[in-house]
Amino acid sequence: MTDADTEYDDYRDHEKERTRPWWVRLGLLGTSTRWSARFNFWFAVLVVPGTAIGAVALGTRGFQFLPWIAFGSLSALAALWNYLCIRWVDLHGKWG
Repeated sequence: MTDADTEYDDYRDHEKERTRPWWVRLGLLGTSTRWSARFNFWFAVLVVPGTAIGAVALGTRGFQFLPWIAFGSLSALAALWNYLCIRWVDLHGKWG
């Protein structure tokens, strides 16, 4: 199974491949394979608990929570956006 072959190939209409919308192109900017897009997704997912732990650890020592919480929230939104982009390409487009 290659990157181009996904579990959604049976549901996709190969004759009606659509161009990617702007939000998918922007969300997958710099990635051309499903593997690299999934790597970016999991990296963003793993950053969220790291920032939460950092916020608690530094917050107990008198540092500010806000930058850590803001970075963790942005990472969570980035992970969601990346997931939606991957899902769109799986259902409507092709990788590569």
